[in-house]
Amino acid sequence: MKTKLNFKQCLAIKPEQTKKRYSLGNNLHIETNSIRRKGKKYFIGRYRVPNKKYTLDYQIGVCGEGQNQYTPTSAMKKWEEVLDWCDKNNLSPKDYKLSRKHNLITHLEKPTLIQASGEFLEVVRTKVKQGTHRDYTNKLNQILSLIDGDLTIDQCEIANGGKILMNNTLRKIAGGSKYDLENRCRFLLHRLFDYAHSRDWMTGGNPVEINRDFFIVASGQHHHPTIDWIDVPDFFQRLQHNACNAYKQTVLATKFMLLTFLRTGALVRLEWDFVDLEKKLITITGATLGLKRKRGKNEHIPHLIPITDEMESILNQVRTYNNFLGFSSTSRHPINERRKYIFPPIMDGKYPHLHPSAINDFLRD
Repeated sequence: MKTKLNFKQCLAIKPEQTKKRYSLGNNLHIETNSIRRKGKKYFIGRYRVPNKKYTLDYQIGVCGEGQNQYTPTSAMKKWEEVLDWCDKNNLSPKDYKLSRKHNLITHLEKPTLIQASGEFLEVVRTKVKQGTHRDYTNKLNQILSLIDGDLTIDQCEIANGGKILMNNTLRKIAGGSKYDLENRCRFLLHRLFDYAHSRDWMTGGNPVEINRDFFIVASGQHHHPTIDWIDVPDFFQRLQHNACNAYKQTVLATKFMLLTFLRTGALVRLEWDFVDLEKKLITITGATLGLKRKRGKNEHIPHLIPITDEMESILNQVRTYNNFLGFSSTSRHPINERRKYIFPPIMDGKYPHLHPSAINDFLRD
């Protein structure tokens, strides 16, 4: 059956503020997402539920000429194939999709745990920050070091003893004390198996449960040490005297942290370009590590800090101090890269700025 719109006309449809649907005939439509959702186009079949007054959608696929994509002609052919199957079996398009899924699961060659983990990490790479992705990779490597990574993913299903295997592995990770690490690994494994289900590699329930019954908290939980309000003046005096002989750069960074309430990860990554002394404002880009923004969700929102007189005084001290710092040309980080940071590294190291742990180490000292 010929469609009302050809492929060129479908591609020419411009996305609008809301999603739009255009009929191609025989209850087949092309749907265009809103501009906010990047205007992707999908072919949708509409069918009436037997003995009901409402209709449902059957998604055929994305409009395009690539692999697993459809043109109006191929989408119509696919839709007619679905309708023909439904007529012969007296079933609905939903039943057709379930039958195809069952056949796929039955005949699909299952990936190993290592392969599934690798694909999962590639998928989430575009959704999380670089540091988070590195953390996911390290945790999955730790898990795979305790399990045979050549196990196929379906061998981890509940029916095959997967829940027992995963709980035993998580217990080994905890080691009787590292319960927070165990809980984080449990969340990650749960997401991995959710992804495996979405790829039809597994059936049944998720072998890693994340309800409260499976979260263990160490007995005698210890909180971070604090000081009483009466001890605050003494604390500031010790900070000023710097009896432990910490680097001046670290002392100034600590004072700046106490004035801005920034996390140390964000504070050490402050750049001079963020500072506008005329407007008395620091504008930290939302993608800066340490701000705890979510990639693709709110990382476009900057963090604004009004500059007080005390902050400006510290910035002036830091600028003067930085002029006397010697930057070796043989360092692993270029000189220009280090000079752009308000708190550059004292010595050559892993970061082109002050080490994120320097402030906490100074407070402990």
